[in-house]
Amino acid sequence: PRNVEGNAEMATVVDLSPWTEYEFRVIATNTLGTGEPSEPSSKITTLEAAPMVAPSDVGGGGGTSRELIITWTPVQSQYYYGSNFGYIIAFKPQGSSEWHRVTIADPHASRYIHKDPSIPAATKFDVKVQAFNHVGEGPYSLTAAIYSAQDAPTEAPIITEARTLSATDAIVYWRPITQQTVEGYQVRYWRKSVENESSAQRISSRDNQTRLDNLKPNSLYVIEVRAFNGAGYGPTSQRYEILTKKAPPSRPPKIISTRVYSSGTLVNIAWQHVEAFANESSVEGYKVLYRQEGHTSGALYNTYKQFIDLPIYKDGDYVVEVRAQSKGGDGAVAQVRIA
Repeated sequence: PRNVEGNAEMATVVDLSPWTEYEFRVIATNTLGTGEPSEPSSKITTLEAAPMVAPSDVGGGGGTSRELIITWTPVQSQYYYGSNFGYIIAFKPQGSSEWHRVTIADPHASRYIHKDPSIPAATKFDVKVQAFNHVGEGPYSLTAAIYSAQDAPTEAPIITEARTLSATDAIVYWRPITQQTVEGYQVRYWRKSVENESSAQRISSRDNQTRLDNLKPNSLYVIEVRAFNGAGYGPTSQRYEILTKKAPPSRPPKIISTRVYSSGTLVNIAWQHVEAFANESSVEGYKVLYRQEGHTSGALYNTYKQFIDLPIYKDGDYVVEVRAQSKGGDGAVAQVRIA
């Protein structure tokens, strides 16, 4: 505030905010300095006025079919400037001259969903928001362009193939639908006669294929696919059934000998054949991993025999890992150290 003459007994304070509580103090001053402030005056509240600040960040779009979602950042409470504060949302199809107005009495609201079965899907709308209070209406925000919700997919995908890769993995392929407004596909799968459809596992994919992991061995699964977008899910495909393979052998090979040839450059590793249990996949061969101790990778060999010759290296100790191989996957591992 500006200084006033020493004999003045009143002053006018300007540029105060409407509908705001104030208290005042007076301080005497002269060429020698400034005195102590007076006791505070009694509190007064300025008169109400129409809002002067518009909501910001107006936007929206998306939602489910036949919806128009409008969002904004609410006005902070110090800018209400009056009681009964709320918002007026105005929107119209782009190109139309007639605005549709909706009043929301909640000062904290930041979202409005307009539901109308006649709203065309994925149509561009102009939207703007203004604040109001007991005195009147404030300025509109900047006009934003948003789109009404698209329609949910109406076409069902067609599963073209589903096959098991092991006892616990499978892959599913389907024919994509022709509808343009597809964001992805949801694959649902469950064990037939063991699990309920309501407890089905779900996995999403943007491609027309996906891999299913962590399946149960030797189990019959039901699979279905449906497309989705922001408006919801479309109809499901035909149901497809697959039978996972039996589990891989649970017993590791028994290593029966480790013999170094006289040349000193080769070592022979021999093991007993693994007999799979009745509920396990038959052994079709063996995988041998030859790696330096402390490393996780190395040379990988596949063999149908029950022995293998490996080179001897002089740069440290090595580990040989042997496991049975089957349609259900790799079995338990046996190890031997080559020093």
